[in-house]
Amino acid sequence: MKYLNLFFLIFLIHSSLFAQVVVKTLPFSFSSSYPEPDGRREALKLSESEFVTLSKSKGGEAGAAEFTLEKYDKDLNSLFKVVLTAGEEEDYKELFFNGTDIILFSILHENMKQTSKLLAYGFDAKTGAKKWDKTLQEFKINNWVPLKFKGAVRESFENCIGSSITKNFVTPLQYQYDIRFSKDRKKILTYIFDYSQQTLVASAKLWDNNLNQLQESKIPVDNNFINYGIYPNNKGDVFILNVDRLGRMVVVKYNLESKSSDLLDIQYTSTRREGLRLEFLNDDVIYVANTCTKDGGRVTGVMYSKLDFGTRLVEKINYHEISDNMKQTMKLLRQSNKSLVGEETWRGYHITDFFLNEYEKVVLVLEKREITSMSYDFNQSEINDIEKWKATKPAKVNAEGFMIFSFNKDDELLWENVHIKSQVGDVAAGLLSSSYSMHISDEGKIRMAYAFSSNSSGILNSINYIEWDELTGSKIKELALPNDEGLTMLRNFTMWFEDKVAIAGRKGLLGKKSSIVMYKI
Repeated sequence: MKYLNLFFLIFLIHSSLFAQVVVKTLPFSFSSSYPEPDGRREALKLSESEFVTLSKSKGGEAGAAEFTLEKYDKDLNSLFKVVLTAGEEEDYKELFFNGTDIILFSILHENMKQTSKLLAYGFDAKTGAKKWDKTLQEFKINNWVPLKFKGAVRESFENCIGSSITKNFVTPLQYQYDIRFSKDRKKILTYIFDYSQQTLVASAKLWDNNLNQLQESKIPVDNNFINYGIYPNNKGDVFILNVDRLGRMVVVKYNLESKSSDLLDIQYTSTRREGLRLEFLNDDVIYVANTCTKDGGRVTGVMYSKLDFGTRLVEKINYHEISDNMKQTMKLLRQSNKSLVGEETWRGYHITDFFLNEYEKVVLVLEKREITSMSYDFNQSEINDIEKWKATKPAKVNAEGFMIFSFNKDDELLWENVHIKSQVGDVAAGLLSSSYSMHISDEGKIRMAYAFSSNSSGILNSINYIEWDELTGSKIKELALPNDEGLTMLRNFTMWFEDKVAIAGRKGLLGKKSSIVMYKI
C-alpha cells in the first residue's frame, strides 16, 4: 500500500506539472516557408489581457506577401483577424499601440526610384479595421560615399544576417529607418542615415504618439565615431550614443528645436567597449551598458555607467570581470553538452537584454551569437558597409549559451548565472527560432523560454522553460513544455503575462502548419 501511495503521489505531481500547463491551443496564421529574418516586432501587448500578432501567411523571398494581423485575449480567444498585403518593395517594420490605435510602421524601398519611404497604418484596436495611413518620411537614396575616417554605424546582428541572404528580401541597408520610443511611449523618433555625404548625417523627425510631427532635424555623426543609436527622452530631447575608434564613449544630449547640445564622455580603457545599450532612469539620467573585449573580441567582462546630464557628471562606472567560477562552470557545462564542440572561445557575446528598474537595479544578459560561413569570417565589431550586401553568402546562425548578471543600486553583484544551449539554423531564418524570449514578472521571477532539439537530428522540436528568483538567482523551475506536435518555437511571437505565456510554433523547418499555445506557468 505504501508503494501504491507513493506511485499515486508521483503521478499527481507529474500531472500537475504537465497535464494542467496547456490552457488552450489554436491554429496560427504563420504559414510561409520564408519568414522575415530582420528582427521586426511581430507581437505586441495591448493590455494585461490582450495582445496582437502580425504573422506572414503567404509569400516567398520575392514578390508580394500576405500577413495576418490577429488579436487575442489572455485566454487565447481570437478577437479579430485582418489580412494585409505588402508589395514586393514593402517591409512591415514595427507594431505600436498608442492607447487607441494599433499602428504599423512600414518601409517602402523603391529601388528603381532610389527612394525610401517610412509609412504608418492605423488600425482600430477593437475591430482591426484600417482607419488611416500616413507617409512619415521620404528620402532620396544617393550613392554611398566611403571614406576612411567618416562617422559610421555599428552593424547589428540582424543586419549581418540581412547582408547574407537574397538581395532585397529584407530592407536594403541604406533604405533602412530606425524607430525609437521614449520611456513613457509618448514620443517617437524616426530617422534614416544618409551615407552619401562626406559626413554621416541622420535625417530625423520627432512625433507624438498620435504621429503629429513635433520637430525635424539633421543629426551628424562626427568623423572617427561609431554610432550605437539615437534615443528620445520623455521631453523630446535626443541622446546620441557614440564611441570613437579608440574606445572613448561620448553621449550627446541634443535639443531638436534649439539645436543646443550637452556632452558627457568616458575615456578609453585597456579593453574595447562593444555592444552599447542605453536605458533611461529619467529625462536627465541614463545608464549605458557594454561588454569589454580583448584580443579580437574575447569578452572579459561587463560594464555599465550612470550619466547625469542634470548635474553634468558621470556618476559611476561599474566593471565586473567574468569570474573564474563562471569560466569553470561554462567549461563543465560545455563538456556535458554533446551538441557543442570544442572549448569556449569567449567570442561572439552580445548584450541581448538590459533591464533597469526605478530602484536602479540592473540585470544584464549576454548571449553567444555567431554566423558561420565558408565565404567570410564573422566579426561582431564591424560597421555598416554596403560592400557586404552585394552577394548572397550561405551561412548558419549559431546561438549558444548565455550569462546573466544582477547588480543592486550600490553596484554590488547580487548573483550571476550561466546556462548552456545549442541552436543552429539557416541564416535565412535569422533568429526566429534561435535565441530566447525573456520576461521579469512583477512578483520577481525571471522567466525564459527557448527552442531546443530533443534528438540527434538538430531540429528544434522542443521548448524549454526556466524560472529564476530575481533576488537570489536561484533556479526555481526548469522543464520542457508540453509540445506533442513537436512544433519549432517562433520566438518573436512569444507573449508574457504574470501567470501565463503564449508561444507560437510551426511544424518542421519549412512547415506551413503552425499553432499558438497558451501555457499556465
